[in-house]
Amino acid sequence: MEMKKIILVLFAMSAMQCFGNADIVVDDFESGSYAPKWTVEGEAFGPAPAKGGYPYQGKVSAYNGSYLVDSYFNRDDTVGKMTSAPFKIERKYLTALVGGGEKNDKLYMRVLVDGKEVGRLTGKNDERLEPYAIDLSAYAGKMAVIEIVDNAKGGWAHINVDDIILTDNAPEGIVAKKTLQIKKAKRYINIPINNLAPERLVKIYDLSGENILVNEQIRVDFKNPQWICSLETREFAGKPVNIEVGTKIGEKVAFETTDTYNAGNYPNELLRPQYHFSAPQGWLNDPNGLVYWQGKWHMYYQLTPYRVIGKHTKYWGHAVSDDLIFWQHKVPAISPFYPANGGMYSIWSGTTYADTKNRSGLFDKKGGLIFAYTFARKGDFAGYSADGLRAERLEPPIATTPGRDPCIFYHEPSRQWVVLRYEDVRNPADGKYYRKFAFHVSKDLKSWRRTQELDDFYECPYMISMPLNGDKNNMKYLIFDARGECVIGDFDGEKFTPMGGGRRPKFILGDAYAGQIFGNAPNGRVVNVSWLREEQQNYVDSGMPFSQMMSLPAELKLVEEDGEYFIHPSPVPEIEKLYAEKTRIKDKKIEGALSLGTLPPSLMIEAEFDISNADRARIDIGPAGVIFKKKENAYEITLVPVEKRPAKTRGLKWGGGYYKMKGASSDKLRVKIFVDRGSIELFHDDDKMMVCKRIPLGDELVDVSVSGGGLVVNELILREMKPAFSKKSLKDL
Repeated sequence: MEMKKIILVLFAMSAMQCFGNADIVVDDFESGSYAPKWTVEGEAFGPAPAKGGYPYQGKVSAYNGSYLVDSYFNRDDTVGKMTSAPFKIERKYLTALVGGGEKNDKLYMRVLVDGKEVGRLTGKNDERLEPYAIDLSAYAGKMAVIEIVDNAKGGWAHINVDDIILTDNAPEGIVAKKTLQIKKAKRYINIPINNLAPERLVKIYDLSGENILVNEQIRVDFKNPQWICSLETREFAGKPVNIEVGTKIGEKVAFETTDTYNAGNYPNELLRPQYHFSAPQGWLNDPNGLVYWQGKWHMYYQLTPYRVIGKHTKYWGHAVSDDLIFWQHKVPAISPFYPANGGMYSIWSGTTYADTKNRSGLFDKKGGLIFAYTFARKGDFAGYSADGLRAERLEPPIATTPGRDPCIFYHEPSRQWVVLRYEDVRNPADGKYYRKFAFHVSKDLKSWRRTQELDDFYECPYMISMPLNGDKNNMKYLIFDARGECVIGDFDGEKFTPMGGGRRPKFILGDAYAGQIFGNAPNGRVVNVSWLREEQQNYVDSGMPFSQMMSLPAELKLVEEDGEYFIHPSPVPEIEKLYAEKTRIKDKKIEGALSLGTLPPSLMIEAEFDISNADRARIDIGPAGVIFKKKENAYEITLVPVEKRPAKTRGLKWGGGYYKMKGASSDKLRVKIFVDRGSIELFHDDDKMMVCKRIPLGDELVDVSVSGGGLVVNELILREMKPAFSKKSLKDL
């Protein structure tokens, strides 16, 4: 059936009788003073316009004259705002030179008419100022004010502005804001994107201007898009909406609205993993709110649907599975909030708890899901959902002190809700901030009390109870941070008491980060999924519509060995659904290199080697070599020279690695290796440790071989992995 489309066309702007030809300079700052045109608040902008850049800033360029606005006065750790005197709109455009940071919600120059924002400009993480324009033709004769705002701290937390001018003649190629209207939005608004295109401000909102779907810098390209982002319209569906977009003068601009998700070439893109989870579109990072509920595994995750670079606005993406392997993508469960007066509140990491006994009192006897997440710049909040598809926020917040990433659960013995969150805690003695985890407790999800701090933990806390050596009568609490740091101990609902021995060895090494465990898993299973951090520029350069992936689901067990405690990971047994055996070798002594065959780069190797007379075992998988070094009890992942790498991904960024296993090696080496287009994962020595490594293999066939002087293959199985994803994975979108 042919997909119906509505093509959005540009509004015809009414003629403006008051416009003349001569430019009107609002301010070029060459007076060297802010007075009398500007009211200045805070410290960021200094006492006067800057004469060039400031020390340690880098070279500021492409401004005119001697002076400009520069909020780097005291480097990037101060904030402030400049407000202009009111002025009359007497030309079509307001142009300005703008540079500095690209934090659109915290660093910007904007125009206000009748107290409402009508246009916003920001930098691109570059000290070079670039020309921009805001189309003011709809506001002829009205009074306006300009705000230049620096409410950011950290890297690139400053803005540069020069030459603010009202003009009828915007220069060729300059970006000016245009307004489009759709009379009846369908389920998606499709945004054409090129990962290498300049950013443009895109704002989609209802006719009241109070409800905003998106207000972001997006790399829109109407002429040469690499992919189409299908942005779900949510409550805007079926209603008229406006779209404001930065355009080049004379550029033809058109969007589509459809009821069908634009799948593009999914799941056959060059770097798309075939059996690891990845977002259908956009950037993915931390897993959030992993939970088993009503017979389904739910994976929520950090998502930016219209970018493949991860430093911007976050949603909670969502997918469900019957078996942890085959996933159905859902629309985002939680979306950012854009106030009508500008800015943005992003949805950062958190967790989900299956309230099956309705301890919250928010559900019927079937229970529901309790969420906890960071509402950026507002604090950490709880939320709830009866269907798992949309979450409603609860007030008041759990905490508003500096911190993020709340982990929530209900502690039955003390009959209260517990949140463990990451916090930056200031020490009054030295004035420094220290990384800590902190417990907060509540009886009703409304009134929260802080109880205990734990030192030296960083981001994404997760806390779970596990049986020691499989004994359900000997449960221990484990606390993990994003780095994989872990302590084991007891918890009474208020205080965590660690066991002796301190931090436990990490069970997962390499590029894995911010792992979470599925709550409420059946049969006491403890299943971890981590974000497998990859080189994001590879996705930009190769034109991918997505970026990043999750690790394989790994089942964890807590074991005691010689008085020490370890976490052992193993691939979940459900992964065997994807196995397709190709080669099996038994009792083979290796002389030179033994070829195992040529396969697509989604494969699995399971092997047991006798290394009693060998110093190493090597498995080559196309351009990557996985080498186990017996004496060091370590794996090294090596790469062939650039010219020998696959042609399609040769120009991307590659990297090897060295990973030390715990303990000493033995004369037998058991290993499972999973390869999937963009990654290599291995499970070592009967699943005692796990390594995740990003490798951009792409989709070309790879030669597989094994080598090692004196090496004996006791048994080796080479399997091709069947794909876990298809267009059917998108059927719920």
